[in-house]
Amino acid sequence: MVIQLVCTYIVCLLSWFGDFTEAEFSRAGNKATQTVYAVSGAIPAFTHDMEPQLRRLGLPTCLQKGDCNYTMLQAQFTDIA
Repeated sequence: MVIQLVCTYIVCLLSWFGDFTEAEFSRAGNKATQTVYAVSGAIPAFTHDMEPQLRRLGLPTCLQKGDCNYTMLQAQFTDIA
């Protein structure tokens, strides 16, 4: 009984590790593989303390009432390529 349980556990572990793939994330300087369109307005995924980092990355943002906002007017004059 115990040996069968241990064997089942080992088979389960081996199948999980066999299917495991590590997620890949883009690094700085890589070309984008997809086109992303952004609508002007609040960006709920980012807090106010992320706004300077987004600006450094070239995204035209501003703070309005403590919320990080993407500003389309600035985007028209900024080349984000």
